[in-house]
Amino acid sequence: MRLADIFYPHDPTLVIVSVSVAVLAAYVSLDLAERIRSSTGLARLAWLAAAAVSLGGGIWSMHFISMLALMLPVPVTYDVPVTVVSALIPILFAAFGLYMVFWPEPSWRRLLVGGAMVGAGIAAMHYTGMAAIRMPATASYEPLPVALSVVIAVTVSTAALWVALVSQRTIIRMCGSTLGLAIASMHYTGIAGFICTPTKGETLSLAGLPPTGLAPWVAGVSLVLLWNMLIFSGYHRRVERFTREAAGEEALKSARSELARIARVMMLGELTASIAHEINQPLGAIVINGSACRRWLEQRPPHIDEALHAADRVVREGNRASEVIKRINAFVRRQVPERAPVDINDAIREVLALARSEIKSRRVSVRTELTTPLPRVVGERVAFQQVLLNLIMNAIDAMDTVKNRPRELLIRSQLDQSGRVLVSVRDTGTGLGPNSDRIFDPFFTTKPGGMGLGLSISRSIIEAYGGRLWASPASPCGSLFQFTLPAEPAAAAAA
Repeated sequence: MRLADIFYPHDPTLVIVSVSVAVLAAYVSLDLAERIRSSTGLARLAWLAAAAVSLGGGIWSMHFISMLALMLPVPVTYDVPVTVVSALIPILFAAFGLYMVFWPEPSWRRLLVGGAMVGAGIAAMHYTGMAAIRMPATASYEPLPVALSVVIAVTVSTAALWVALVSQRTIIRMCGSTLGLAIASMHYTGIAGFICTPTKGETLSLAGLPPTGLAPWVAGVSLVLLWNMLIFSGYHRRVERFTREAAGEEALKSARSELARIARVMMLGELTASIAHEINQPLGAIVINGSACRRWLEQRPPHIDEALHAADRVVREGNRASEVIKRINAFVRRQVPERAPVDINDAIREVLALARSEIKSRRVSVRTELTTPLPRVVGERVAFQQVLLNLIMNAIDAMDTVKNRPRELLIRSQLDQSGRVLVSVRDTGTGLGPNSDRIFDPFFTTKPGGMGLGLSISRSIIEAYGGRLWASPASPCGSLFQFTLPAEPAAAAAA
């Protein structure tokens, strides 16, 4: 009797359960297999084993659930040793096939071999499982459905593995669950060629595992195992994503810090002559006053008052040199940003002192309108000095080509209407130009030798401390850069 000629030869509910198990097993195995490429060492081997067990166990479970759905005209049991072998076959074939596709560098040759191995494992499991049947009947097969079932298993398995291999997206991996449909299609195509002929006039004592006890147990264990593997894979993926994001944020923070330090050093390189002049001035004064002090002391009688005055000037100039060196060192050194109250007026004065020689050599007149008293702001002093120096040097550069009007730099500090500290840097230069909306973009610059990082970094610094930096045209000429910073809470409350 051919089952293909029997109307409704299967229990529809169990058919749906069997196909669902196959699709779930395929999805879980491909999801786990994708992890093979991103892992190393024992972890890589563990993901391969998990994927192989999921796929092989799913194939085996699907077979016995579908066999329970099959309405045979005779009672059936299963031979235990052959059933165990039928469970091992798809796991081993799946392990080798997934290894060929996902472990080394992918290639078409390895994909074809791997797909053929997985398909062969599906077919071998099916017919080994059928060989485990014990029934009072003879079994035979029609060649065409058998051959077609093997072709379906190999072809669709290869296609599903290829889809899963070339894409990282979950939606495509879900499409790779067509491998589950390949498993189910292969099984039911093979069953269509199965011929069961009951043995007449014979009684046969059937020993082995009854399908009514085996199939539900297999289905329950398989579903629980597959869901647990899927949940573990998803949890592990989230942990890896969070770890990568944390590492990426730390690397980005470190890169920004290093980029800011490099930018400070590059700006400092433009001020090399100014720095040398700043240091040479107090050192020269120390030498002159030291020599004068010695001459006054060598007089007979020694001129003590004049010598003391010269010594005082030596001390004063020495302190001045020390302050210059400390400002330069603080400006260049790499350190973890610290939040502390900062007097923005003092920061402005220190930056102007650092840039004094550059301002003088460019013939720029500086005017300051610093409101006092002014609440302090909270942040890193050196970072604010970097912003101020960048804005001041940009203003000086913008006035380099000005010939028909004074080169004037105005720096103002005050409180705005919302109680925030407002700092303005205004020049009489050439203005912002036609691309003013892009001046804060990284790597955009209007300077021939500029890198386009100064304003971008400056805005990042100000925004990191809760402020805002912007630019606008100045009237009647030049540009106006302004930034605000929140006042120190205690000072703001007092105000």
